[in-house]
Amino acid sequence: MSEEHEEHQEKKSTMYLVIAGLILIGILGIIYYRIHYTKPEQKTNDELLQEALTGTLPVDKGYVYNKVYPFVTDNDFWYTQIRSPKGTTLYDLAFRYGPREVSSVHIEGTFNETTFNNYANVIVTFDPIGGDLTHIQLAVADFDTMIVQVFGKVPLAACTRNETAACANRPIVTCENSKIPVIYFRSSDTAGVFMNDNCVILSGHDFDIVKSTDRYLLGILGIMPW
Repeated sequence: MSEEHEEHQEKKSTMYLVIAGLILIGILGIIYYRIHYTKPEQKTNDELLQEALTGTLPVDKGYVYNKVYPFVTDNDFWYTQIRSPKGTTLYDLAFRYGPREVSSVHIEGTFNETTFNNYANVIVTFDPIGGDLTHIQLAVADFDTMIVQVFGKVPLAACTRNETAACANRPIVTCENSKIPVIYFRSSDTAGVFMNDNCVILSGHDFDIVKSTDRYLLGILGIMPW
């Protein structure tokens, strides 16, 4: 074989190696892109709730509470759906805590459903100098959203005392001076839901007061028993 032919073959082999290397680099690049930049198709909450009902959803992603209500988690929230008593409206609900997480919240007293249903308003009150206001504001916002969305009630903002500028133009309402249902958000080391006639005290420290709020909401919605 001539030197010229051997040189030609060597160049040809080198070219094949270069092409093969480029192809390999391209394949590796595609794999890397798919792993790091391509996200799997996000399922809707409706699809996840259906998977929970059929038992095909991983247990850390959702479950069925009391064999009736599916709950699925996404972005630090728990989602479920309930129908109105007449079955004409389907509500999509979001909670910061699901039934399993609030099952240990202390419950005291009896929910006065008649009083709750007889008024179009609910008074939401708090102690402006009682502390833990950040978490109380979060709990109040969650409560107000649910009470408007599902029950169509109008929450009325109040304070238990006129001690700050924020309370200067608000009514001063406690559990003792109102016939309208009162929800009193109280900062306390004792977390729980305390019901007495038309008054409900939702108490706790830090995120416990948010947890107490979700427990109360899950109760009045009929999802969890008292």
